[in-house]
Amino acid sequence: MSDEQNEWVAKPIGYVESWYKTKNGTPRQGAVCPESKGIIHLNKQLFNNPHHALDGLEAYSHVW
Repeated sequence: MSDEQNEWVAKPIGYVESWYKTKNGTPRQGAVCPESKGIIHLNKQLFNNPHHALDGLEAYSHVW
């Protein structure tokens, strides 16, 4: 954060690929709909080890 501008600059660490094009109609409980799997693609240019990008994720119940 810049003290002079008081703004945050966020960069995505990757993106999710699935056959759902919008969040409407996407199952909320993936376990109920086994065909609702997706793939997380991490930006390898941001991390020396892309696996570190997901450290601590298990502490959360939802990912948006």
